[in-house]
Amino acid sequence: MPKGKGRERSVHESDGNAVILVLGGVRSGKSGYAQQLAEKSSRVTFVATAERRGDEEMHRKIERHRADRPAHWTTVEEPIALGRVVRSSGDNSDTILIDCLTLFGANLMETYESNEAALEACVEDLCVALKKKSCKVIFGLE
Repeated sequence: MPKGKGRERSVHESDGNAVILVLGGVRSGKSGYAQQLAEKSSRVTFVATAERRGDEEMHRKIERHRADRPAHWTTVEEPIALGRVVRSSGDNSDTILIDCLTLFGANLMETYESNEAALEACVEDLCVALKKKSCKVIFGLE
């Protein structure tokens, strides 16, 4: 995180089973900082929650983030089933980087609208997967 842009919690190599939230203001470098944390690991799964839609600004952002990621990272595009992704990727990854938790929330609300039980089940599934994970999980937020 750029100096003066916020307070940084030190993440040590011994934090191998941590859940880390990267927070900050608009265009403050959250994605870049989360990527720097993930780059300390050799096996990274990047989970993109953004969906390609008609929004040209989102298309540019997706392409910029894609170009910035190391080519050897595994990329999973999943807007809803993050619990499943954490379970299926955890044994093959040292770090799972999820970008972004805010879009995940928006995707859930759009998908499940008035079905509160289904929305809660999806969130609970993610929480259970995070408790049982065997690797570090980093969440970026907008």
